[in-house]
Amino acid sequence: MPGGVAWQGLPGADMATSQCVKDVWVSATSPQPHVSRLRRASQPLAVTRDGADMPSRVAESLFWLGRYGERLDGHARLLREAIYRLMEQDQESLADPALDDLLQLLGLERGLADPVQSRFQHDREQLLSLFKEGHPEALPSLLARLVANGRAVRDHLGDDAWRVFNQLHQEGVRLPQAGIHEGRRAVEALITQSAAFFGFCNETMPHHYGWRFLDIGRFIERAMLTLRLLRVALIEAPQAAPEGDGGSAAGDGLWEVVLATTDNASAYRRRYRSELYPAAILDLLLFDEGNPRSIGYMFKRLERQITHLPQPQDTPYRSDEARLLIRARAALHLADLDARRECSVAAGQADAGNLAGCPGRATGGAVPSDRAQPLQPCRSAAPADSDAGALSAPRSADCR
Repeated sequence: MPGGVAWQGLPGADMATSQCVKDVWVSATSPQPHVSRLRRASQPLAVTRDGADMPSRVAESLFWLGRYGERLDGHARLLREAIYRLMEQDQESLADPALDDLLQLLGLERGLADPVQSRFQHDREQLLSLFKEGHPEALPSLLARLVANGRAVRDHLGDDAWRVFNQLHQEGVRLPQAGIHEGRRAVEALITQSAAFFGFCNETMPHHYGWRFLDIGRFIERAMLTLRLLRVALIEAPQAAPEGDGGSAAGDGLWEVVLATTDNASAYRRRYRSELYPAAILDLLLFDEGNPRSIGYMFKRLERQITHLPQPQDTPYRSDEARLLIRARAALHLADLDARRECSVAAGQADAGNLAGCPGRATGGAVPSDRAQPLQPCRSAAPADSDAGALSAPRSADCR
């Protein structure tokens, strides 16, 4: 026997009572031939394909794997921009005005908590808190939820995707010891590894119902983050600007943050050179359906994935999530940039939020249409509001 699993215990003790289990490998004295765990079938097999019999727990875990993966990517991108601006500012006097809004987007406190503490020290400690456990939106917390859902669907992930997934996990283990410079390199690695993981999932996973739930989770989360960015940069920041400060110029520093966070800075410069203009940013990130980071593309992709899910057989009408997407896309197509900039962003954000809680439909009769609560650090089995309608996976009693 080249190896196996063994119980470890005291001599003479009952092995069944031992709580320690270890792998045992027997070393050979000479090179051994490769032994495959697969064997040739003795009789013809019935050819089957994935998807129709998918359990609800698998669909749920894949849905939340997509949401937490995209949330981790979004937070890492925001944190990267915040660290860049912190490291560029002067420790005594010069402060980047966009940093306050970045702290708000990351769920951190704005302004000075201690009059004795300098602005630089306060912002630095706030950003470093996202590398440690304790904050609900800290990177280790998001990684832990991502890993929990990934492990629940290990047999649905390819080997290459699983290797990158383990690299993500190992990166998360080192995060609590990171300083500000190590943290910058860590978020760069997280962004790259997250893109590699979902790239492998897209290229190697069979495109069955489970993959569609993974994709739906990703693009719901991405749409919500993008709309939140646009709302802060184009609506909230100008409204919060002091009188006499120009108002419209208050969000100028955030426009570049929006383009960098969505990885559209190069595309914008190619089209418009160095001029920043809100209508051009909105066109790029709201209406351009050829841009994977635009809301128009995300809604179009969500519509395509939902259309391929099993349709109700007992009604000729569209499902709740299909109607929400039609309403959201209509709001985009009918929006007037000059007169309705604020309305179009707010309406899209509301519809994306509704999609995040839409009832999940049956996947081949296996996925129940329970309603889920909004995304929380830990979801309980308590019943949700019966009037809530939006696309989500079924609830469970454990943390997702």
